Amino acid sequence: MECYINAIVERIIILLSNSYILMSHHTNEKSHHTEENKVCPNCGSITTGNYCYQCGQETHLHSDSFWGLVMHFVGHYFHYDSKFWMTVKAMLFHPGRLTTAYWNKQRMRYIPPISLYIFISAIFFLTNSLVGNPDTVDINKQTDTHQVTEATTHTTTHEVTTVTPPQSSNSKLRTILNRMRTNAAVLDSDGSHSEQMNEHFFHMLPRVFFFMIPLMASLLSVWFIRRKDTFFANNVIFSLHFQSLLFTLMLVLTLLPTSSIDNYLTLFMLLSTTVYFAISVKNVYATGWFSAILCTLFTTFFYLLTLLIAIMFVVVML
Repeated sequence: MECYINAIVERIIILLSNSYILMSHHTNEKSHHTEENKVCPNCGSITTGNYCYQCGQETHLHSDSFWGLVMHFVGHYFHYDSKFWMTVKAMLFHPGRLTTAYWNKQRMRYIPPISLYIFISAIFFLTNSLVGNPDTVDINKQTDTHQVTEATTHTTTHEVTTVTPPQSSNSKLRTILNRMRTNAAVLDSDGSHSEQMNEHFFHMLPRVFFFMIPLMASLLSVWFIRRKDTFFANNVIFSLHFQSLLFTLMLVLTLLPTSSIDNYLTLFMLLSTTVYFAISVKNVYATGWFSAILCTLFTTFFYLLTLLIAIMFVVVML
């Protein structure tokens, strides 16, 4: 019996030893394979490992199918740990973190500021043009109604009042902009240029908001003029991140369905962005609460005033 047990134990030891030898040989073979010299298909550098030391591209690439390309795009840009979601989470829930990280040269974990601004603003204006505004009457129809009303007034002795459909509270920022461009188009008496005016208005809006970036940076430079460690370029980075947040919130408001609490949502957005700005100033510029609040009031006042003047100028120039 004892001899039988010893034989079984010896057999188990031999099997384990053989398995360990096979695993070690496989590991050495794999490490030798990964450490061999390869030519990077992107820059042509001689490299080792799975990534090129010169440009960072993967050295092991294969031809993808159409479904593989789709899954690669979704997995790369919308994975939970991807750079896109890390940037969005930091922008929404950690005021000033993106700017501070960029100032500290931590630039690989987040999307660059200018790329983030261009991407979010493009999505906002594209969505705003596609969704449209159900509460705004077609410009050409309003122009025709206005002309018919004037003609009827001149040919009859009775006073005719033009009836316009009521506007709901779901206009948000989109309805305000549509009302302004609608009123501007109605001022065109013959109605022949209303469509061109409409396109020109929305063509000018991205330029107006882009102009607000150096304006905000200038206001911050004036407020922190005594600081020697902050330059105009640093304030531009801060402005890009804050403008990206504004477009994100306006995009959410644009996509929300019509409801009776739209006015409260708009007010909440204004208050939340103001608080967000104050917290960002405190975190980025390392100031106290009192100085951050005063900077917020100063910057917000001149920012909104200039934005209003710029939009009115665009409407007048239509």
